[in-house]
Amino acid sequence: MSVLNTLAIKTHEPIINNIERPGAERNVLAYILNDSDAIYDVISRLKDDDFNNSLNQLIFKCMTGLSERGVRVTLENILAVTKSKDILGQDGEEYLRRIARTDTSAVDLKYNIEQVLVASLKRKAYLQGIHVLNDCVDERSYFNDVNEFVGRQQQRFMDLGTGTSDSIVLLGEDVDKWLKQRSESPNPVPGLHTGFEELDKAIGGFMPGRLYVFAGRSKARKSILLNNFATYMSAVQGKPILYLDTEMLSFEDVRPRILAILSGVSERDINTGMYVNSDSDRESVNRAARILAETPFHHAYVPNFNISSIVSLIRKCKVKHDIQAIFFDYIKMPMSQHIGALKEYQLLGLLTASLKDIAGELRIPGITACQLNREALKGDEPDEFSIGASDRILHNASYLFYLWKKTPEQILEDGGIDSGNTVLSLGASRHGGEYRAFLRAHESNARMWEVVRV
Repeated sequence: MSVLNTLAIKTHEPIINNIERPGAERNVLAYILNDSDAIYDVISRLKDDDFNNSLNQLIFKCMTGLSERGVRVTLENILAVTKSKDILGQDGEEYLRRIARTDTSAVDLKYNIEQVLVASLKRKAYLQGIHVLNDCVDERSYFNDVNEFVGRQQQRFMDLGTGTSDSIVLLGEDVDKWLKQRSESPNPVPGLHTGFEELDKAIGGFMPGRLYVFAGRSKARKSILLNNFATYMSAVQGKPILYLDTEMLSFEDVRPRILAILSGVSERDINTGMYVNSDSDRESVNRAARILAETPFHHAYVPNFNISSIVSLIRKCKVKHDIQAIFFDYIKMPMSQHIGALKEYQLLGLLTASLKDIAGELRIPGITACQLNREALKGDEPDEFSIGASDRILHNASYLFYLWKKTPEQILEDGGIDSGNTVLSLGASRHGGEYRAFLRAHESNARMWEVVRV
């Protein structure tokens, strides 16, 4: 047998196929079948060809297909697909049922994902090793010099294990086309509009991959501000958004507030049903209800969250609903997070970093809020030292805003309530811009709007 025949890939297939972690592959599939939402964490790390077993590949491909269509990943739904297309056969279906019966209470999903990835990487590395050997012994593989030979072998292995090859781009590629598009349709607000005209002018709207942090004392109207942003994006612009709420219930708290913002009717009257005593209020609320029914405002109440569950939920909603913005209300201690030796400020920083990372990964803006401490308004205005975990939150924020209520004396000095009862000011920014404005928060209907930029 010639050297080249010895190095043919087919002769190595038995060895390559033995580089696998079958138990880890089954554990990953079993975990998904026991917790269907886990699919969104798994697909962010694994592809079907990372599974070596052909049946496992088919099952995972069915799982990803279901998730992409917004269908819950269950044993019954997978079997419905495989039976209709005769994919697995009787033995394969029984194999799938055995996996579904696996007790996953002690399974570490992240560990098993890594085991599958390592085995997949080893198989790919082995294949590249065969190509290297063939380049060494095949006289037809001609290289001009040492650097060309070494460079070719380096290129073979460069992307292995990094998972980032697709994210490396040449900045100058198609730059003329990019500039032409902008020059032909200039737009001072390329991001998602906030509903606040002057704010949009100052920051260009909410841009993909950036994290916008609004800091204020308790009851400073942070949630109302975020509610107004989210309502404008989803109801007026028709953009699907995900609003993760650590304090307010979806139907009992948030739905009447959004109806109040849309209708202009008192939130209390909507909650109690007293709006029916006014014909105009009833008409306004009914109109708002029709709008809300068609609005892609996705809300989740997450009181006892941990960071990984939040990230998983965001990924899930991106796949199912193609959300265009994330709202997280607000940055505080993850109640169900395994704390270990981490301090509170470290966890707050980790949560902020995770929100920034997922916004960048999904290329959508992240909008959140955080608390100012008691010392915040003892001086003229709050600053970064007024924020808990200030360094870590500041480091991850693309824009950091301060929000505070005016005192009765300030309202009177500025010309009365029509001049606004709240101040919003841009503090730190990675991308420039200046903004300071008086806002008016309505006393009863949760609407908030810009009065004047100052």
